[in-house]
Amino acid sequence: MKKVLSILLFLLLALPFASCSANETGSFSWADVQSEYEEDDAGVRRDGFVNVTETAVNNADDAFRLASNEHELRSDESYSVYYDKAAEIWRISFFPKDKNIDGGCVDVYLSGDGLTELIVAGE
Repeated sequence: MKKVLSILLFLLLALPFASCSANETGSFSWADVQSEYEEDDAGVRRDGFVNVTETAVNNADDAFRLASNEHELRSDESYSVYYDKAAEIWRISFFPKDKNIDGGCVDVYLSGDGLTELIVAGE
C-alpha cells in the first residue's frame, strides 16, 4: 500500500512538469522554465522569432494561433496550451500523437503581448 501511495504521490508531483503532457489546458511555472535551460542548450532558441510585433492574446485559441507561426501543427501531432498567470506567459506544447515516439516535442512560449519569448524543441 505504501508503495502504491508513493507512486501516486510521485506522479501527482511530476506530471505538472512534464513537457509533453496531453492536457487541454493547464498551468506551468515560467520561472522554472527560465532556470531549466541554459543559453547554449541544444534545441533552445531565444531569438529569430516570427512573432515580434505585439498582438493581443486573449485566450488559448489566440495563443495557439500565434504559436503556429513558429511551429506549424503537423497531422501527426497534437498540442496543449498552458498559462502562467503571474508571469502572463503562455506555453503551447506540440507533441506526437503516437505516445510510443520519444522526443519530437516543441514548446513555444509567448508573452501576454503575443511576442515569442522562447522555443524549446526535441524533448
